[in-house]
Amino acid sequence: MKHQTRLKITFIIVAIITTFGVVGLFRSMENLAITVVGSLMTSLGLYVWAQTARPTNQHSNESNDK
Repeated sequence: MKHQTRLKITFIIVAIITTFGVVGLFRSMENLAITVVGSLMTSLGLYVWAQTARPTNQHSNESNDK
């Protein structure tokens, strides 16, 4: 998946979750608002994790060469 596509999907998800949070605050649904905070942190954390470059596994490459 390309960087821009991942970023657009993340913004869409954040917008939807934030909308739920605002509705929850105005309708006195504190549990929903608390859940939204956790969901926002999770979705942004997943975006950062997806953007992180991971090193290759040297051990599996050595075992394949034999």
